[in-house]
Amino acid sequence: MERKGYGLQMIRGSPTESFEMLPYYCHNLEKNPGTITRIKTNEAGVFEMLFVAIGVSIRTFVQHLRPLLIVDGAHLKGVYKGTNLLAVGMDGNNQIVLIAYGICRGETGDCWSWWFSCLKECIGDSQDLVIISDKHPSIVLAVRNEYPLAFHGICCRHLMMNLSLKKDTTKALYWRICKEYTPDEFDRKMQILLNIQPEAYHKLVEAVVHRWSRAYCPLTRYYYCTSNSVESVNACTVKSRKLPITMLTEQYRKMVQDWYFKRRLVAAKMKYEITDWAAHKVEKRKIKSATWNVYGVMQHRFHVFDGRYNREANLTNGTCDCRKWQLFGIPCGHVIAVSRFLSQTDSLQFVQDWFKKPKYQATYAEAVNFVGEFHKWEYPTHIKLIIPPRMDNPQPGRPKNTNRIGSQGEEPRVRHCSRCGEAGHQRGQCKQPFVPDEMLNKRKQYPKKKKSVNEQHHPPPTFDSYPTQTHHHNFPTYDTYQAHVFEQNTYPTQPYDQRFYTTDPYNQGQTSHEQHAHQRFYTTDPYNQGQTSHEQHAHQYPSHGYEQYDSQAYPSQHLNDLSTQQSNNSWFNLFG
Repeated sequence: MERKGYGLQMIRGSPTESFEMLPYYCHNLEKNPGTITRIKTNEAGVFEMLFVAIGVSIRTFVQHLRPLLIVDGAHLKGVYKGTNLLAVGMDGNNQIVLIAYGICRGETGDCWSWWFSCLKECIGDSQDLVIISDKHPSIVLAVRNEYPLAFHGICCRHLMMNLSLKKDTTKALYWRICKEYTPDEFDRKMQILLNIQPEAYHKLVEAVVHRWSRAYCPLTRYYYCTSNSVESVNACTVKSRKLPITMLTEQYRKMVQDWYFKRRLVAAKMKYEITDWAAHKVEKRKIKSATWNVYGVMQHRFHVFDGRYNREANLTNGTCDCRKWQLFGIPCGHVIAVSRFLSQTDSLQFVQDWFKKPKYQATYAEAVNFVGEFHKWEYPTHIKLIIPPRMDNPQPGRPKNTNRIGSQGEEPRVRHCSRCGEAGHQRGQCKQPFVPDEMLNKRKQYPKKKKSVNEQHHPPPTFDSYPTQTHHHNFPTYDTYQAHVFEQNTYPTQPYDQRFYTTDPYNQGQTSHEQHAHQRFYTTDPYNQGQTSHEQHAHQYPSHGYEQYDSQAYPSQHLNDLSTQQSNNSWFNLFG
């Protein structure tokens, strides 16, 4: 791991040196026209917060995007911990545009307030501005202080996580409630939720309905109910958030540069007068409204029956009773049905300018300039160096809970050393001399489980009455004549009465012949209850290997062979 860290440091640079290079990087980044960078330090020059907004992104948001900001924070993964703050907008093709980004020590109210104050210098504050985020108290406080005119909406997905919705049908009902456009339908579905899960209903009411619903929102949320857009950027920068601070800032600049370049090429090849995403929405609603009935009321007022509801569309005011047209910006199915009733070729004239081709091309008309290599940067002498923040290194693992209240009658558990048996320390810290295991407190011995009849072990049969020739001794033994001869590095084919003056370390210098001549071989067999090897194998013949039999009880066995009979006579003469 040390080699890997050293290699990464050679490629990426030191995290500490990255803080020293940060002010010089921001100075060279401001060569992009309109770019604003802010670095906040304490009195000692220690880093606290960073704000960066590229000039191209600022002009894009102010001139060509809907007044919608989606903000969130993500944790840094490198040596120096902190929070990565982001603010994004949405273009006419439902694509993410990075407006501003920054880094702070933590997601606190002071950090968000300072960061929003810098963002306010770039885009200003207005009554049409909509800010969507999660329900973090620091974000709520900062928006209230820095953007008093803007509308602050809550992310519906984060809100759902606090409701403990158990069934999938209840979750589907919740999303229909959030995305409902009309107050009547909203109230009807909320009543259904009250009957199914009252706890979730009361939590939604406490969360202030107009802050998370479309139906009661005083402004338009422009179709967006969640903060998934900024969460998508966080997902794209998981690995980048491990980089040093200067490289992380440069990664965001490269991301914006790449997005603008690719989307500029797409805008030049657009085949519709509106964006592809808007054209898909219009085509889908055109198919859905093909069978709807339209009735004229006045020159620009029409009554439309969609098979379930009766809606009135006013082409002069640009409104419809379903409220999708005015809240979305793209004509609803009722307006498309009216355009078909009027024999109009298309409905593109009812689409707002945010989704039209000229606006989309103007969004990415400008380019993001390259900063250059660090050895080509400008290094002004008036810039002060930044000291990296001091990081506390917590121990790995989950911290111990020392505040737990014990149960009634519960006593603290005393740990004992597994080496010496004493209390108060563990084996790794034991300083006592070694104690044998039999002197320690042994573990409790549990009685062994009695085996069943099928599992019981049956010892091998004894050979008081020797079996026939067909019975083979399957247990390994080294007490036979051939085995002893083989152990003494001699050939088994040599005559048995030959003396081999090979010393056996277990028989105190006796020769192999003297060992075989004695009546007893002091080799104990665990299956024969202390009998000597000679008593066990007194009638074993070297010519027949491990086959055993009683020549007295069965004189006719194996005596038909003359050579075998001679060998047996020699064997009996030798052992008396």
